[in-house]
Amino acid sequence: MVRDARPHLHSVGVGTVRWLAVRTRSTAEEGLPDGQVGSGMPAATSTAARSGLALVIAVLLALGGSTASQRLVAGKAEVALGERRRPPVASQPVEPPVIPDPVGTPLATPGTAVPVAELVGTPEPAAAPFTPVTDPTRAAVVVDVDPTTEARAREVLAGLDGILHVTAVDVATVPVGGVAAEVALVDPTTFRPFTPEETANHQPLWDRVAAGDLAVTHEFGTTREVPLGSMLAVGPAGVPVRVGAFATNGTPPIADAILARSQAEVLGPTTTRLLVGVARDASPTATAEALADAGLDAHEVPDPRLPQTDVVVPPAGITPENVWDHLALCESSGDWHINTGNGYYGGIQFLPESWWAVGGTGLPHEHTREEQIYRGTLLWQIQGWEAWPQCARKLGLIVDPPPQPAADPDPEPS
Repeated sequence: MVRDARPHLHSVGVGTVRWLAVRTRSTAEEGLPDGQVGSGMPAATSTAARSGLALVIAVLLALGGSTASQRLVAGKAEVALGERRRPPVASQPVEPPVIPDPVGTPLATPGTAVPVAELVGTPEPAAAPFTPVTDPTRAAVVVDVDPTTEARAREVLAGLDGILHVTAVDVATVPVGGVAAEVALVDPTTFRPFTPEETANHQPLWDRVAAGDLAVTHEFGTTREVPLGSMLAVGPAGVPVRVGAFATNGTPPIADAILARSQAEVLGPTTTRLLVGVARDASPTATAEALADAGLDAHEVPDPRLPQTDVVVPPAGITPENVWDHLALCESSGDWHINTGNGYYGGIQFLPESWWAVGGTGLPHEHTREEQIYRGTLLWQIQGWEAWPQCARKLGLIVDPPPQPAADPDPEPS
């Protein structure tokens, strides 16, 4: 899986990638701004790339050419979602899209509509300081709870080792713009660590959610042609709510869209789930079993970032001609147009944030193998093979140093 696009340059400790630096220099430069080279980025361009990567999270795609029809609900222009059209393939990088202008003030009551024309100024600052998430995780275990069993589940989790984060979300399947969708009510403060790092630390997104906006996944936004900044009827009563962002809300996504828990009246009846994030050396299976032994309805969530097949390096080794196909074989069983709903897309399993950070349009699986390889090469220039940490190691593109033996705390006297 493509790791979250981060503004870091990684060295590649394998001699086999020297050809890729040369290959990248001759091929990728055609679609890069003047002064950007294949073996890395000069300071000015690298700074711009860092800024773009930090800003282009799953909130940043305005869809054009929508076929959605317009109708009036409660005196507000509201969008009824239609079928999507396939976007054209862009052969050159494009300017990153932007989120609409922020809401001037938080919504007065749950679901209050804010006309798009009035979206000026900046959101009110959060009551608590915005603290960066330094240990993002994913929902490795999910527990269905009610008020009684939630307390018991939290008690069990408090007694287990390796639990990083726990948060409750309220989930319901309701109409969103005339389409049935799963929507989760979240507490932004405790939910942020369950999202990719760039999403977790993008304050404008969480200010929008706290202000009452709906944040939909890229999958829902593109397949349903949701115009960013539009008003959608949400919930049984069809309350108009503004679409303030496109965001990857988990690995895999926990729902089609998220709202702040203060918007509970919009959804009506919900089911509460505890999301449990565990440390890398902790066992999600053991955690789920401990909860089940306590009589709780818990299940493990498979990690979509793990390699999809057993990888065998060819006898001739990895070459310029086969590296991307072997990477795709590991990431997606070689299916360049795969979309399993796990939040990653295409043959080399891009996150939408990473795809757009290197100039992609639409979603990766909608594009050709060649287009995906081109964008993958641009991402490799920024992150190295660490963009695909598990499969790159299986293919020998990353070689980790051997672990150092632990020092003897009490050496024998000589």
